[in-house]
Amino acid sequence: LATQDIVFSSIVTFGIFSCIKYFKNKNNIFLFFTGIWIGLAFMLKTYLALIPTLALIPFLIFSKIFKKKFFWIGLAIGFIPFLIWSFKIISIYGFLSYSGLFNKLISLSSKNTFTNPFYYYLWNIPLNIFPWTILLIIGFITSFRYKNALDKYFLFFYPLIVFFLLSCFSTKTPYYFLQILSLISLNTYIGLVEVINNKKLFFSKVRFFNFKFIPFILIFSTIYINIEPSVLKIDNSEKLILSSALFLFSLSWICSDFIKSKRKKIILTILGPYLMTVLFVQSGTLNDRTQELRITSKYLVEQQNLKDKTVEVIKRDIRDSNAQSKIIKISLQMPKIGNGLKNINELKVNQYAWTTKYSLKKKNNNSYKIIDDSEIFKPWILIIRQK
Repeated sequence: LATQDIVFSSIVTFGIFSCIKYFKNKNNIFLFFTGIWIGLAFMLKTYLALIPTLALIPFLIFSKIFKKKFFWIGLAIGFIPFLIWSFKIISIYGFLSYSGLFNKLISLSSKNTFTNPFYYYLWNIPLNIFPWTILLIIGFITSFRYKNALDKYFLFFYPLIVFFLLSCFSTKTPYYFLQILSLISLNTYIGLVEVINNKKLFFSKVRFFNFKFIPFILIFSTIYINIEPSVLKIDNSEKLILSSALFLFSLSWICSDFIKSKRKKIILTILGPYLMTVLFVQSGTLNDRTQELRITSKYLVEQQNLKDKTVEVIKRDIRDSNAQSKIIKISLQMPKIGNGLKNINELKVNQYAWTTKYSLKKKNNNSYKIIDDSEIFKPWILIIRQK
């Protein structure tokens, strides 16, 4: 989770927090923080920082923060790290390398690998925050009905503006919306409290669907995948983790519906998804994106006794982003990886290297032996120089 998007989202959240704190108590330190976060966010994500900034402009005008000198002092200081970095890049690498920063905005706006339709976040956000989706919608509608202008703006209008601006970009990813996740969480909590407290028929149906129907379906699915092994082609340890996670989540939500204490209801409602996520993440089930590659690599290391051997990479074979991405993943699984060789001729006798069949065909001799050319490593193959 230690990525620039997590840090960026934290800085944006800090900026929102500072705006609200200044509006409430007029403390100049929070006015200073309201300005400084913009430059720090720009340092991390450049033009993406414009989205939360634009979403905040109506509030900055309404609260007259724009007219305060401490805001502008904070804004100027916040951009100092970026200006120092810019000076260093231009002086060392030249303006041509630095100009790539400006090409990023064009890249984000044009078609690329991450291009998705305008409605992408309409289904992606609800899917990513499941099982909180219905509670979020109810909380979002409730926020719109608030009479307090501050609450209404930051819980309803601000995330809506960010949502719209993100949708306007051609580039859309599941992690761009992390910057409004704190506000999504607050709206979800509002929706949860509303569902617990409101006795109307609609909310009774929501309670039934969320805290009985969904858990029942998950329990039924858990039983089914254990009775029918062919449904999911996973090993027994992964099946145990999956079953335990779904069962704990379902049990927690079912129990929450029978408890009278509102405080305990909220605790149990949060506890279920938390335990489920912990099991998935800590076991690697949720975040192990290269499981097959990892298992195959582990077997290769043991079979060829590579634990104490340095494995090189022929750098000339990194011809595209696919080859580069794959060799990074492969290298991470090797016990000892070399500094890289320019071409296959530099490989020493009895030395291993990752190369491609294209380079090996060009040699056309018996000096090299293919150790592994499994499909999982494609386009890379592991070779050893024999003589």
